[in-house]
Amino acid sequence: MSTVCAQGIWLLAFVASWGIACPVLQAAPLRCTLAGIDEYAAVRYVIDGDTVVLADRRKIRLIGIDAPEIGREGRRSQALAEPARGALKRLLTGQPRVGLQYDRRQRDRFGRQLSHLLLRDGTNVQAWLLERGFATALIFPPNLDYVECYRDAERAARRSNLGLWRLARYKPVDAGRVAGLSRGYRVVTGRISAVHATHASQWLNFGPAFAVRIQRTDLRYFKQLDLHHWVGKLVSVRGWLSRRNGSTYMRLRHPAQLDAIPG
Repeated sequence: MSTVCAQGIWLLAFVASWGIACPVLQAAPLRCTLAGIDEYAAVRYVIDGDTVVLADRRKIRLIGIDAPEIGREGRRSQALAEPARGALKRLLTGQPRVGLQYDRRQRDRFGRQLSHLLLRDGTNVQAWLLERGFATALIFPPNLDYVECYRDAERAARRSNLGLWRLARYKPVDAGRVAGLSRGYRVVTGRISAVHATHASQWLNFGPAFAVRIQRTDLRYFKQLDLHHWVGKLVSVRGWLSRRNGSTYMRLRHPAQLDAIPG
């Protein structure tokens, strides 16, 4: 990334708080404009590629990304889990404090605090990990402050075939072949054959083997899209495969999980 003089009052205030001159600030990735820092804190140690513990022992889950799990209680680590943790450790080495920026929801169901993490030079930690393929973008409304930034950072890693995107399980799979796949994060491609609504959800059908579900509670994020216009379009969707009553589906929470494929 090129070195630029950052724009915006929040970014200037953040840099000034660290006593750093503007000319040495690295540019954040596209759409990663800093929105403000809520707190500064020291990191005590790194649990894995998306979770750290602060000096005051608070556990921080990084918003917007999902890194491979470190094996515990006799279970093996997932592929690239150790390299992802190591990369985050190296990134945070020598950082006496980091900036924490909260989003709309500040706790997850496990009681962990949720935060975007910023370094003293303005680097967005989540975007840094995504750009290098150490994590996938994880979209959980209403925490959407950097959703475009994280989507674009993940796209850059996918285009360059970096990190996780070199692994077979992260390669795009045709919608007609998902029935035999294990659950978990997948990239699925195919043509939308139909759109229909139920009481609880909007469904995008890709034929008999696969469908995408958008719950009515999430439809407000899709209001700029005419979903019926997507019928017949070749698309790519990213998320977690689930099964119910013998059917395979993926839940979409935000349009950033859906891309049109030219042709």
